[in-house]
Amino acid sequence: MVSGDLARHPIENNMPRRGRSQLTKQTVFFVTSTVRGWEKVFDSSMRMEGLRDILFKAVAKYKARLFGYALMPDHMHLLVELSGGGPMLSQFMRDIKSLSSRLIFPGKGAVWMPRFDDVAIYS
Repeated sequence: MVSGDLARHPIENNMPRRGRSQLTKQTVFFVTSTVRGWEKVFDSSMRMEGLRDILFKAVAKYKARLFGYALMPDHMHLLVELSGGGPMLSQFMRDIKSLSSRLIFPGKGAVWMPRFDDVAIYS
Protein backbone atom coordinates (compact mmCIF):
# COMPACT_ATOMS: atom_id res chain seq x y z
CA MET A 1 0.00 0.00 0.00
CA VAL A 2 1.32 3.42 -0.97
CA SER A 3 0.52 6.48 1.07
CA GLY A 4 0.99 10.23 0.97
CA ASP A 5 2.10 12.04 -2.19
CA LEU A 6 3.11 8.76 -3.84
CA ALA A 7 -0.50 7.65 -3.81
CA ARG A 8 -1.74 10.95 -5.25
CA HIS A 9 0.97 11.31 -7.91
CA PRO A 10 1.73 7.90 -9.48
CA ILE A 11 3.14 9.44 -12.66
CA GLU A 12 5.94 11.11 -10.72
CA ASN A 13 7.15 7.69 -9.50
CA ASN A 14 8.12 6.80 -13.07
CA MET A 15 9.94 10.04 -13.83
CA PRO A 16 13.73 9.98 -14.10
CA ARG A 17 15.69 11.58 -11.31
CA ARG A 18 16.99 15.03 -11.96
CA GLY A 19 20.68 15.92 -12.06
CA ARG A 20 20.60 17.21 -8.48
CA SER A 21 20.96 13.62 -7.21
CA GLN A 22 24.52 13.60 -8.56
CA LEU A 23 25.52 16.64 -6.47
CA THR A 24 26.48 15.19 -3.10
CA LYS A 25 28.77 17.94 -1.79
CA GLN A 26 27.86 21.28 -0.28
CA THR A 27 25.98 23.15 -3.00
CA VAL A 28 24.08 26.41 -3.36
CA PHE A 29 20.76 26.12 -5.20
CA PHE A 30 18.27 28.56 -6.66
CA VAL A 31 14.92 26.80 -6.14
CA THR A 32 11.42 27.54 -7.40
CA SER A 33 8.32 25.69 -6.21
CA THR A 34 4.82 26.41 -7.48
CA VAL A 35 1.34 25.91 -6.09
CA ARG A 36 -0.91 23.56 -8.09
CA GLY A 37 -2.70 25.42 -10.86
CA TRP A 38 -0.91 28.64 -9.88
CA GLU A 39 -3.70 29.16 -7.35
CA LYS A 40 -2.97 32.17 -5.12
CA VAL A 41 -3.29 30.33 -1.81
CA PHE A 42 -0.73 32.38 0.14
CA ASP A 43 -2.93 35.45 -0.10
CA SER A 44 -2.92 36.55 3.53
CA SER A 45 -0.19 37.66 5.90
CA MET A 46 -1.10 34.82 8.29
CA ARG A 47 -0.56 32.15 5.61
CA MET A 48 2.59 33.87 4.37
CA GLU A 49 4.00 34.01 7.92
CA GLY A 50 3.12 30.34 8.40
CA LEU A 51 5.07 29.43 5.25
CA ARG A 52 8.00 31.59 6.37
CA ASP A 53 8.05 29.91 9.80
CA ILE A 54 8.03 26.44 8.19
CA LEU A 55 10.88 27.52 5.88
CA PHE A 56 12.96 28.74 8.84
CA LYS A 57 12.31 25.49 10.75
CA ALA A 58 13.54 23.48 7.74
CA VAL A 59 16.64 25.70 7.51
CA ALA A 60 17.40 24.96 11.17
CA LYS A 61 16.65 21.22 10.86
CA TYR A 62 18.91 20.74 7.83
CA LYS A 63 21.55 23.23 9.01
CA ALA A 64 21.12 25.05 5.73
CA ARG A 65 22.21 28.56 4.85
CA LEU A 66 19.38 30.63 3.44
CA PHE A 67 20.84 33.51 1.41
CA GLY A 68 17.48 34.84 0.27
CA TYR A 69 13.87 33.97 -0.38
CA ALA A 70 10.79 35.38 -2.09
CA LEU A 71 7.38 34.09 -1.03
CA MET A 72 4.67 34.88 -3.56
CA PRO A 73 0.93 34.09 -3.41
CA ASP A 74 1.36 31.16 -5.85
CA HIS A 75 5.05 30.18 -5.71
CA MET A 76 8.31 30.65 -3.85
CA HIS A 77 11.98 31.19 -4.70
CA LEU A 78 14.86 30.18 -2.44
CA LEU A 79 18.61 30.67 -2.59
CA VAL A 80 19.84 27.99 -0.21
CA GLU A 81 23.01 26.07 0.56
CA LEU A 82 22.86 22.50 1.87
CA SER A 83 25.81 20.42 3.00
CA GLY A 84 24.37 17.21 1.54
CA GLY A 85 23.88 18.64 -1.96
CA GLY A 86 21.04 17.51 -4.21
CA PRO A 87 19.77 14.55 -2.19
CA MET A 88 19.46 16.80 0.87
CA LEU A 89 17.65 19.43 -1.22
CA SER A 90 14.94 16.92 -2.09
CA GLN A 91 14.36 16.14 1.60
CA PHE A 92 14.47 19.83 2.53
CA MET A 93 11.83 20.72 -0.07
CA ARG A 94 9.69 17.68 0.78
CA ASP A 95 9.52 18.86 4.39
CA ILE A 96 8.60 22.44 3.49
CA LYS A 97 5.93 21.45 0.99
CA SER A 98 4.46 18.66 3.09
CA LEU A 99 4.37 20.62 6.34
CA SER A 100 2.92 23.75 4.76
CA SER A 101 0.19 21.71 3.04
CA ARG A 102 -0.77 19.97 6.29
CA LEU A 103 -0.48 22.86 8.74
CA ILE A 104 -1.65 25.83 6.71
CA PHE A 105 -4.30 23.99 4.65
CA PRO A 106 -5.52 21.02 6.72
CA GLY A 107 -7.75 18.69 4.76
CA LYS A 108 -6.98 20.32 1.40
CA GLY A 109 -4.47 17.66 0.29
CA ALA A 110 -1.48 18.50 -1.88
CA VAL A 111 -1.12 22.25 -2.32
CA TRP A 112 2.19 22.25 -4.21
CA MET A 113 3.02 20.83 -7.61
CA PRO A 114 4.80 17.48 -7.15
CA ARG A 115 8.14 18.72 -8.41
CA PHE A 116 10.26 21.81 -7.94
CA ASP A 117 12.84 23.46 -10.19
CA ASP A 118 16.41 24.02 -9.09
CA VAL A 119 19.65 25.34 -10.51
CA ALA A 120 22.99 24.65 -8.85
CA ILE A 121 24.97 27.88 -8.43
CA TYR A 122 28.71 27.76 -9.01
CA SER A 123 31.33 30.46 -8.64
